[in-house]
Amino acid sequence: IITINPLPDAVLITNASYRTSKIRLDITATSSVVSPNVVLKLAPYVCAVPNVAGAPPCPGGVFDPATIGNTFTNNGGGLYTMTLVGAPEPAVPPATPLTVRSNLNGTSPAHGLDRIRQ
Repeated sequence: IITINPLPDAVLITNASYRTSKIRLDITATSSVVSPNVVLKLAPYVCAVPNVAGAPPCPGGVFDPATIGNTFTNNGGGLYTMTLVGAPEPAVPPATPLTVRSNLNGTSPAHGLDRIRQ
């Protein structure tokens, strides 16, 4: 019996921004495997502030986005987007708290916010 385990895909966060006034996190990511069967999910991340009005709490300073929805939208061509409304702000640069995982076992390098705005 020969078992072939495919290599994980290469996942990369290309942009991450946070809107403080809207309590909204926007992330764009890519996967090296172009398929409608690829699913990307945002991993738990470190929060800038443990408790922000209008956002879920960050027990122990870590927020699990699965509580409000952590699955990216597959836009085709290996491009993915996610908008989390009501998500607490990730730790600010130079911290790099964001990682994305795929169902093919790929994990992105840690990424910080590229932009924070009102």
